[in-house]
Amino acid sequence: MKPQTEILTIAISVIVLIFVMSLFIVLFVVKYKQRQKEHEREKAFLESQKALEVTKAQLEISEDIMRNISLEIHDNVGQLLSLAKISIQSVSEENFKEQSSHTTEILTRAIGVLRHLSKSLNGNFIRENGLIDSLEREVQAINGTGKLKCELVCDAHEQSISDNNEVILFRCIQEAINNCIKHAEASVLKIAISSYQDMLQVSVSDNGKGIPEHLLKGSADGLGMRSMRERMQMLHGNFILNSITNRGTEIIFRVPFVL
Repeated sequence: MKPQTEILTIAISVIVLIFVMSLFIVLFVVKYKQRQKEHEREKAFLESQKALEVTKAQLEISEDIMRNISLEIHDNVGQLLSLAKISIQSVSEENFKEQSSHTTEILTRAIGVLRHLSKSLNGNFIRENGLIDSLEREVQAINGTGKLKCELVCDAHEQSISDNNEVILFRCIQEAINNCIKHAEASVLKIAISSYQDMLQVSVSDNGKGIPEHLLKGSADGLGMRSMRERMQMLHGNFILNSITNRGTEIIFRVPFVL
């Protein structure tokens, strides 16, 4: 009987062990699925939050765009049309040919400004043509005004950022350019695109008067820096501001590459 008892004990022990192991496996699977569902819920929540942040940024960008449209029409197109009006009013029989040619030239410039404005404000245009081509058009337009000399230097690797991020980054660069044109009193503006570790880096620098120290201490929020900083945070990027009085300002944007 003793061998049978030992065999029975061993059998029961094996059955209990198998049961415990099975129970452990079942509990592990259940726990794993619960964690997987929690992870999916967290992922969905984060994606929804990011979508809300993108929407918020797009709304802010839309407000900036409307402001820029107003200023561009007032400062450039309005001025050109006023000149065209004066030119037309100055037409006489003696100077008809000269004045009509001058008026045509002014109106052509106004049309060119409007075309550039239309393209630079079109997000789909930026997505279709890419960041670099869109910036090249900006540079051409700036140089065409004769207000300052603008240069674009590109030394980035063949990596990219997402289309939506490109649009947001482009708007930030536009904001930096506008700050330079309006406030820096610079003669040279340089836009440099390069790779920094696993990020795309864009530097916008000028040789202007720099940002006053009291504004720098306040993070220069009055110059639109806050919106640029917040947009970079939303893109999980970096915003760096360097400025020296009478030596110029440099704004650096860094956005992670798409892996």
